[in-house]
Amino acid sequence: MERVPVRIALQKEEILINPIRPGLSTMTSIDVRESEQPLGASLAAVSSQEYETDIFVDELADAEAKAQEIIMDNVIQKNAH
Repeated sequence: MERVPVRIALQKEEILINPIRPGLSTMTSIDVRESEQPLGASLAAVSSQEYETDIFVDELADAEAKAQEIIMDNVIQKNAH
């Protein structure tokens, strides 16, 4: 089991029926099958402007660039011997 921070969007009607309280836990499953949605796309709509952020807009591209840099730094050159 691993803890992963996530942002969730709940419908107002659902919260009124089943309020969220501090200390609640959940067992969650995530569907990771291929989707036509681009990576990082959210299926949740922002309910108001104060909840909108672009802080993660470059996160995937930055992570891929860093991964590529690490790979290139560790590639064994065939002609190095």
